[in-house]
Amino acid sequence: MQGDQMTEAATKQIDQVVDGKFRLGQLVGRTERSAVFLTDYAGQPVKKAAIKLIPADSVDAPAQLARWKHAAKLSHPHLVRILEMGRCELDHIDMLYVVMEYAEENLALVIKRRPLTPEEARDLLSPVVDALAYVHAQGFVHCRLKPSNIMADDDLLKISSDGLCRIGESGGSPGKPGAYDPPEAAGGRISPAGDVWSLGMTLTEALTQRLPVWERTNQAEPSLPSNLQPEILDLARHCLRRDPQMCWTVADIAARLNSNSPAPPKQIPLNPQPSFANPRAIGG
Repeated sequence: MQGDQMTEAATKQIDQVVDGKFRLGQLVGRTERSAVFLTDYAGQPVKKAAIKLIPADSVDAPAQLARWKHAAKLSHPHLVRILEMGRCELDHIDMLYVVMEYAEENLALVIKRRPLTPEEARDLLSPVVDALAYVHAQGFVHCRLKPSNIMADDDLLKISSDGLCRIGESGGSPGKPGAYDPPEAAGGRISPAGDVWSLGMTLTEALTQRLPVWERTNQAEPSLPSNLQPEILDLARHCLRRDPQMCWTVADIAARLNSNSPAPPKQIPLNPQPSFANPRAIGG
């Protein structure tokens, strides 16, 4: 199902109830294989909740449910909480669903309007690296780090958690690698180094509104803009190494950030101007 058809089908699902509990509210985003709606959640207090639906036959359903179940046990201030998950039938189609915290603001919306300043980029890196360090320490890889999956809940930055995979398992995202995925993703390999690569891609795009130029078919390192601040350029280069063993770890990045800022980094909003524009989905 493509673009407009997917949106049309998802829009028709509004007001339907999933698993007898979750009414589908406003459609806030979609990818080729998923749709995200606002929903009400009666459990632990959250400001807003979203429910993501994916066709059960588009993934290894038991493995995906197990990943969500493991991710729901994680708790970190900069990680989106997973609240509930399950299997349901919607319009006679077998679906998986995951309910999670929802934040209307995300980095992708900011980048569409303007690049981040170097100071904003440093303030972004600290909580993202902190969350990734926690995820890796728990035996997981984020697998889908990109601007749409870095969200702001008021002034608190959070990264998505519905795409987490166990370190060492084969890829959890079917299909060809995306723009933020590391070179080794083509072979289905998953490791913390892949998250560091995705962070380097995201950081460069956030500062320049463009992704670094590179080719999956040759061995050249990505070409980075020379007008980046020297310390950020150096950090991005250490993230974007084709050999995963040559990449910095998140601990290396944290050490570099700490060495450059003797005072603890401030937790400031991504966008000091009024709130990011219209609500959009937690990314695919």
